[in-house]
Amino acid sequence: MSKGLSGLGVLACISAPLGGLLSELYGWRIALMALAVFGAGTLALIALRFEETLQQKNPHALRPATLFRTWVHIFSNPTFLAFSALSAASYGGLFTFLASSSFVFIKVLGLTKAQYGLVMFSMCAFYLAGTFICRRLLPRFGVRTSVAIAASLSLAGGTLMGVLAWAGLHNVWAIMLPYYLFMLGHGVHQPCGQSGAVGPFPKAAGAASAMNGFLMMVVAFAMGGWLGTHMDGTVRPLTHGVWFWSVLIAATAWTVVQKYGEPAHEAAAKP
Repeated sequence: MSKGLSGLGVLACISAPLGGLLSELYGWRIALMALAVFGAGTLALIALRFEETLQQKNPHALRPATLFRTWVHIFSNPTFLAFSALSAASYGGLFTFLASSSFVFIKVLGLTKAQYGLVMFSMCAFYLAGTFICRRLLPRFGVRTSVAIAASLSLAGGTLMGVLAWAGLHNVWAIMLPYYLFMLGHGVHQPCGQSGAVGPFPKAAGAASAMNGFLMMVVAFAMGGWLGTHMDGTVRPLTHGVWFWSVLIAATAWTVVQKYGEPAHEAAAKP
């Protein structure tokens, strides 16, 4: 999972400055057209190259009653809930930045669109670095300790960002330097959170992954609604929003993930 999300980080690094440059030179419509072209190419790749790996299909898997029982089973699992809370909180901090940073950096702090693209590139680069850190931590410390270490980065970054904004330091570096710490932690929380949520369900991995993603989108929807009513022409909705999510990340990583972060069937197998 960490390697897959490293690939996602590479695409994010490329897309941010490219989108800013296209928007600066040709307007936002061309930037959206580039997104449509990329999506069409991805669809063609899946249609032509994707091969099904499932050896034996369940003909009843998509029946409403079967789906409902599967959902109830997944939602009643404390390991799923713990890791889903972690990945959702970390995604909440990312979404807060993505949804509000263009307004803050361009309209409040005066960056050009191309400069903003470079800011996004640097943010994605630190996320990519976080996925590499994740692969270093896991063999040495295991999932739960790795997540706890990364939560320290998340909390430090979010708190520093919030305190600097509260103290009146409103500039690019006062936001980005703390957020780099947050993104290093995000590079650990997302692969650990998503794989941890799916781990207890080898026969329902698709449903568990979908539900984990659904919970992240619910968080994004709620945060987007909050930002829509609180953007006030200052940096504070961005900085305080990330601060809020960093506290939730740490609270989740240091409590429920430590308690339920190991599936029961794996824990029972250990002496």
